[in-house]
Amino acid sequence: MRHIQKASTPQLFINNIHGISRWEDYPVSKKPLKEYILKNEQNYLCIYCESKVELDNSHLEHIKPKAQNQFPHLVFDYTNIVVSCNGNCHTEDEEYHTCGHIKENEYNDRKFLNPITLIDIREYFEYDIDEGKILTSSKDNEKSQYMINTLHLNDGSLPIARQKALKIFIKKIQDEYDKSLWRKKIIELLNKENIRFISFLRYKYKSLL
Repeated sequence: MRHIQKASTPQLFINNIHGISRWEDYPVSKKPLKEYILKNEQNYLCIYCESKVELDNSHLEHIKPKAQNQFPHLVFDYTNIVVSCNGNCHTEDEEYHTCGHIKENEYNDRKFLNPITLIDIREYFEYDIDEGKILTSSKDNEKSQYMINTLHLNDGSLPIARQKALKIFIKKIQDEYDKSLWRKKIIELLNKENIRFISFLRYKYKSLL
């Protein structure tokens, strides 16, 4: 997981929430808002698992749930709204396996690591490069394990997808650049923060960054 810097609240969102008091009354099409967030804030990556997402396989996610009586004052707070994958980016079925839909209304304010407010969120996690799994770090095992469990970040398909992303990244470097440029290009590409599973890749090459 990585820190996300929220952009300024888009006018389209301000216009769409004018005069409404329930999220259910938000205009049917949420694609313009999703596109704004993905393009300007998240580099088309899921807020939680960092899978590459598009408008049709993602949803607007309230980090602090919009369920009745939980955080009613944050339902229309733009800083609480992000984009999550639908939890089936790497499967052939329609079931929800990870991220926002699996999290649903679960939220423990003491344990939840918020990607919007927590600048050093990456320090809470490590990775098993060989297995493709996300692990807890020594920074706060309880909080990082809570996030892994709540979001199902080691769902059967995600570790494989992380490994595949690494293989694609390595092949791109080897195929497109002279060996003398590999180190420079790895640093350059990873600093763009727009590659799927970017935190996994940055962990792999942490000695260069």
